[in-house]
Order: sequence, then C-alpha cells, then structure tokens
Amino acid sequence: MERSDTAERLAAHLRMLKSRAGVSYATLAQRTGTSRSALHRYCAGDKVPIGFGPVHAFGTACGATHGELREAHRLWALADAGRCATAPGAEPAETPAATDSPAPWRWVLRGTAAAVALTAAFAVLRGRQLRMPLHLR
Repeated sequence: MERSDTAERLAAHLRMLKSRAGVSYATLAQRTGTSRSALHRYCAGDKVPIGFGPVHAFGTACGATHGELREAHRLWALADAGRCATAPGAEPAETPAATDSPAPWRWVLRGTAAAVALTAAFAVLRGRQLRMPLHLR
C-alpha cells in the first residue's frame, strides 16, 4: 500500500505523542482497547483508522492536550479523506444508474447520522461527556 502524505503526517503526530509519553505499544493497547499491531500500523503510516475513536483514545492515553487532540482530529480527517479519494490517474468508479424512486428518506438518515457524529466529535473535543439514552421511547 502506498503511503499518503496526510497519513504520514498523522503518523508523525501519533509517534510524537507516544514518544513524549514514553509508553510501549503493549501499554497503549491495554489503555485504548486497540491491538498493538493496529497501533503500530497507525504510527508507521501504513493504515488510517476508519473512525476517529482509536486516534482519540491513543491521544488520551498519551496525555495529549485539547489542542493536540484537535490537531490529531484535523490530521485524521485529512488522511481519511485522502484514503477515500480516487487515486491520480485512476479511472473513476461507475456511478449507478438513476432509478425512478430515489428513496429520499436515505438522505434524511445520512444527514441525521452526520449531525450526530459531528455533535459527538465536538463534545469529545471539548471534553464533555455525551448523555445518550439507552433506548428510544
């Protein structure tokens, strides 16, 4: 897998946090609930986590400040977007043909999911705990 510049910048930030904290991958794995090998791949720039959760847990376990966590989030978002982007020179994927019923409710669900995810991310970055109901009535 070819490493992207954005993934490498995220990896460098994670390595800096780990080095400053002076902890091993095994200790971080216990503190974050992520495997040692996955943490090593993130720090090497070989892999970008699917979600921000592992990066946030990593930063918190290393004693990152709020500013460092915000920077980690920014770097993760750039690396995640880079992973999802089409590689230069590659043929774009075919788009599915339009159907007669576009199922507009899907857009509502996607928008709602995006709003919930953004609210959770901002709350985490501001150091507040979210209160989610255990069930919907």
